Amino acid sequence: AKAVSDGTAARLGVGAGIAVGVFGIDVMSIVADNTSIKVVGDAALKGVTVTSDHDNTEALQAQAGSAGGISITPVLALLISGAHVESSLGKYTYLLNATEDVSISAKSNCAREIAANASAAGGSVGVGASFCISVLNDSATAALRRSMRARTVKIVAVCRSSLKSTS
Repeated sequence: AKAVSDGTAARLGVGAGIAVGVFGIDVMSIVADNTSIKVVGDAALKGVTVTSDHDNTEALQAQAGSAGGISITPVLALLISGAHVESSLGKYTYLLNATEDVSISAKSNCAREIAANASAAGGSVGVGASFCISVLNDSATAALRRSMRARTVKIVAVCRSSLKSTS
């Protein structure tokens, strides 16, 4: 999202810019509690894989300018964002046997950029103020909630969040 404003006047120049971004996402791979997993015939259950992956980029920019004898420019960029990624194999009464591997993974990667730019050209007074505010809430959860027998059991949850803020 991008907000741009520009104001010019002989005596008093006022420019203002506000950009607000609200983003949210839930990514889930879930085998619910009390779900029976059955193998048909005499075959054995080989392995189980439950995976959730999320990769996201967000950008928010607010910019304004003004010119005049007295020039005032306030700018605000506000970003509210969250990503929740979850993978789970739910509860069940009986032991689940697998002849090979069990893997449950939840991975989230969020890259964000937020910028606010205020310019004020005043003949006698120029005031430019820019503010970036971010409220972020990211998470990744992976869970095995039932009794399990397998060659290997791997449970991984990774959440990476980066923020570049320029004001």
